Amino acid sequence: MKRTKLIATVVSVVLVAGLVGGAVLVTKHGSAGSKTATNADPNKIITQAELAAADGKSGHRCFVAVDSVVYEIVDSPLWQNGQHTTSGGLAYCGADMSQAIKQSPHGKSKLAELTIVGHLK
Repeated sequence: MKRTKLIATVVSVVLVAGLVGGAVLVTKHGSAGSKTATNADPNKIITQAELAAADGKSGHRCFVAVDSVVYEIVDSPLWQNGQHTTSGGLAYCGADMSQAIKQSPHGKSKLAELTIVGHLK
């Protein structure tokens, strides 16, 4: 009887911790769909020079533009040292990827998961 109560208590604690952790994650990262970083202005104009500087190398941020919208890629294992590792060199940070994304198997669907940081001038 005591063991059953202990198991029930442990399960309850784990469930509550999971719910709280999930709520914190949703609050921090937002719900599904394109989002705007807390400190980002989706109406900000990003110049070609600013886009090129966000090349994802040497600690730089990784920006890609698609159809004049500039997105930031953060913490993706598929993007290393400024390149999309599975694209064969076609997709990389700091550039307009409007044409390259048409060749990807996922198309524009993955853009909904990225943060919009502005619009390309």
